[in-house]
Amino acid sequence: MFKLGSTALTPAAAIQRLESNDPTLVSCDLSGNAVMQMKSSELVPKIAAALAHNTSCHELCLGDCAIADALITPIAEALATNTTLVHLNLNGNKVGNDGAVQLARALVRNRSLMQLNLIGQKGTKFGDTTLAEFIKTFDVNVTLLKIVWRLESRQSFSLNKKLVRNNDIDRRIKAGKDYADILPEGAAPLPPALIAHRAAAGCVIGTPRAAETSGAAPDSWRSSVSDAPSDGPHSRPRAMPQCRARNARRRLPRPTARLDATTAPSRPRPHPARTGRLHPAVVDPGI
Repeated sequence: MFKLGSTALTPAAAIQRLESNDPTLVSCDLSGNAVMQMKSSELVPKIAAALAHNTSCHELCLGDCAIADALITPIAEALATNTTLVHLNLNGNKVGNDGAVQLARALVRNRSLMQLNLIGQKGTKFGDTTLAEFIKTFDVNVTLLKIVWRLESRQSFSLNKKLVRNNDIDRRIKAGKDYADILPEGAAPLPPALIAHRAAAGCVIGTPRAAETSGAAPDSWRSSVSDAPSDGPHSRPRAMPQCRARNARRRLPRPTARLDATTAPSRPRPHPARTGRLHPAVVDPGI
């Protein structure tokens, strides 16, 4: 994956390589790129247009690129035609309910995306409007396995059930088992070519299959762990080992100055007759 630094992927290079369908550009990461932040209205439509017919890129990360609802339109249009992208990361942008609805409608036609990251949108609370549109999407979509976001709705369990169903279908496919009994009426079975592509793309960092293979939390989860909800297929991962170790140290009992009687028995008090002093309790006040 390309990271920011001395060898960082530039937006111009990413657009050129996406347009030319460069087979070596499997993961395109422009997250936090300063040029993207300043010229997002110009660059995002070009990236989306190049992605629409690209068949090599499996992961697109545009986190913290100043993307608002207006720029989701070209991304959604690209998703509707793209057949190879398995992970789309848009964390830390300004996507609102309108933008999320556009993505949901695009995913009705998309059959390759396995994970969508919308965590940490600035000033946004995804609510019932977004939930209702994604529920409609899952009446047809059986390939999206995980959504990383903050959804504020009392009906979120309905969406969770759909995601659990999709993960059950994915597990049965990997195990070579039949899944027709849990396939929704409006959805078509996955063709062999798509099944083979999803299996090959499972090594891409950020997808649920990659987490099962490596046993480690993907980079996108680690970056959004503070905002994600608790349990379910659209949840954050559990605490990392170093966090558990730190919490364990906090629970250790504090040392005390008082010693246990079994380890440090007290010395017996000397008898008054032997010391020549009377015990205060038997002193006659009249003397």
